[in-house]
Amino acid sequence: MAEVSALKKDLADLYEQRNYEILESVSKQDIDKANLRDKIVSAAICSDKMRLLRDQSTSNINVQVLLDVAELIRERDQPHKYELQDAPESTI
Repeated sequence: MAEVSALKKDLADLYEQRNYEILESVSKQDIDKANLRDKIVSAAICSDKMRLLRDQSTSNINVQVLLDVAELIRERDQPHKYELQDAPESTI
């Protein structure tokens, strides 16, 4: 088991080193030559990785949708405002 852990650490270190080498090798000219799709995908991946490293969220949660759902649940779980005893008397 220790051998597997050592191998995983070595691979992680190697991937980290290659990652730096690859990122540092990308020049402004390389970016300028890339097509629009590749630029957008690369920017999105870099943004996600940056946010992960900064312990920031990488998912978009629409807070208003969550608030709307919470309000619907609250309304569902509240007793009805008008019970039978509160209803106006019939004139029949």
